[in-house]
Amino acid sequence: MREWIFKNRLMVILGAFVVALAAAVTQNLWVDSEWIWIRPLALWPDVPWAPTAVLIGSGLLCLFAFGLRTAAEARLREVVYGQGETAGFITQGPFAWLRNPLYLGTWSFFSGAVALWTPALIWLSLSLLFFFALDAMVRHEETILTNQYGDEFQDYCRRVRRWLPWPRRSPTTSAPAASDYAWAALGNLGLGSLGLFRIAIALDLPVRYAGPVNVVCLVIWIAVVVSRRYDRTETEEK
Repeated sequence: MREWIFKNRLMVILGAFVVALAAAVTQNLWVDSEWIWIRPLALWPDVPWAPTAVLIGSGLLCLFAFGLRTAAEARLREVVYGQGETAGFITQGPFAWLRNPLYLGTWSFFSGAVALWTPALIWLSLSLLFFFALDAMVRHEETILTNQYGDEFQDYCRRVRRWLPWPRRSPTTSAPAASDYAWAALGNLGLGSLGLFRIAIALDLPVRYAGPVNVVCLVIWIAVVVSRRYDRTETEEK
């Protein structure tokens, strides 16, 4: 099961977003229900601060995901899209704090992005199921790395936690180039723009052009990800 989830991880991740979107589209069927758990968190009755809290909380999760994934992708560079190989496994940067920054960033963005418009009970259920799916991917990947690197990787696992970040000194190494950070930021632009947009709305800041700007950022993000996936396919064919 873990192997299947790992091999089809892109489909699993996209499927989670599709299910959440479907739940949001049909929320009008139960938005006035007396049972608050099938209402979106932002629409809970008798909780006047709920919309602001959900906007800020979900925005911060998106920004956390943006920062974590950007820092991790800058270290991995093209490897994150399967276009190359690293010399050993990465232990610098965010990988010195936790073993799976990309997966944690993906989960944080999913939970933050869908929290605003998905019914509360479905949001909670999908967040938990999505976490377990990502955990299955991680455990299968760690089995592969253990077979490949043996005691060296197991020692790394003993020192660094799988999911909970814990600040520690990163091994001395050269920092990624500015171009690596730039590509990594572009590859996660939609996460950061969505987070800033929601926080701006929550704080009642002027957002006259924020909506269109956010849409442009999302389009750029999708274009960068798709183009790099396309490059990966071309690389594999060669």
